[in-house]
Amino acid sequence: MRRSLDLMAKHTLQTEAGREADKAFHAALLSASDNAFIISLTNSVTAAVAALTEFKQRAAPLRRDPVPDHERVYEAVAAKDAEGGSRAHGRAYPARDSGYADRSAAQIQKAQRANAARLSDCDIV
Repeated sequence: MRRSLDLMAKHTLQTEAGREADKAFHAALLSASDNAFIISLTNSVTAAVAALTEFKQRAAPLRRDPVPDHERVYEAVAAKDAEGGSRAHGRAYPARDSGYADRSAAQIQKAQRANAARLSDCDIV
């Protein structure tokens, strides 16, 4: 996991090398769970992470550097701190990143419909 983080920081997620390091980080994270079911999801999870990262960057670069979030997760895993890992993951993916913070339910539904329409036009298989 440490090596993956170092490579992510060096290459950024805007490069193939950085995205491969991100996938390796998530694969190692799932493996660290020592849970056969979770580990069986590795290919699906890493593929989803890669696709989402690429999709987010289609229109514009990422709004913030994801490495510090990954660092916090790594530090919790290294310390065998499950609660800390959960908190770190929650901070990595707050509601504000979804673009829905401070919106009414109607605004959120409208944005979700617009996003769904855009996704249906994508060539993602």
